[in-house]
Amino acid sequence: MTIDGWTSRAGQSYCGIIVHFLTLNFSPVSLLLSTIPTNDHDANSVAESVTSTLKVWELEKMVEGMVGDNTRSVPKTAQIIAEDPDFEEFEFWGCAAHLLNLVVKHSLDLVR
Repeated sequence: MTIDGWTSRAGQSYCGIIVHFLTLNFSPVSLLLSTIPTNDHDANSVAESVTSTLKVWELEKMVEGMVGDNTRSVPKTAQIIAEDPDFEEFEFWGCAAHLLNLVVKHSLDLVR
């Protein structure tokens, strides 16, 4: 599962919840389950949105973790989800592309 947060021009925050899986023929599939208005990307608000969405789709036992950017709120969101007894062994994996982007940006700032 991945989550993606953004804020509209009107100032409303949203969270997209995307699940990824392989078909029986090993074809990759990604599905947007929901786009939910949130409270300024707050970890508690996003975690509640994610868990409730996964429960509506009855995916509690199928989703093993999530990938997200490495900002403070995203790992915190995963930690809150992992504390829910319906999500055993839930893990967070930081996005390698986001980390690489931060390293390059910081390196460029150092040479200026």
